[in-house]
Amino acid sequence: MPRFVIQEHSRVGQGVHWDLMLEQGPVLKTFRMDIAPGGLASDPVELQAINDHALRFLDYQGPVNKGQGMVRIVDLGSYTTIEMSQSCWTILIEGTLLRGRYMLSHQEGDRWLFSRA
Repeated sequence: MPRFVIQEHSRVGQGVHWDLMLEQGPVLKTFRMDIAPGGLASDPVELQAINDHALRFLDYQGPVNKGQGMVRIVDLGSYTTIEMSQSCWTILIEGTLLRGRYMLSHQEGDRWLFSRA
């Protein structure tokens, strides 16, 4: 089963955001979110698609950006793709914080909406 991770990402002078990373083949499809993952359980959240990350980030915690930032894992587990098209991706997530059926819906450009399905 493919895996996922949510990392809290802090950087000096830039505050905190979270990265949702979904294993897809040799990369992690990565989405940035500006709210803590606890809010994902009930309310739709806007995500920004960012560059794919290497699989090593599935279990990495520590310094990033040449020591200018830190990441720590806040949720991890596996997921199953239920349906996938260019504009919609429905997945079943089995994590610690996130559990259940979720949908990523493409909005415009690099913007996606993540919600309970």
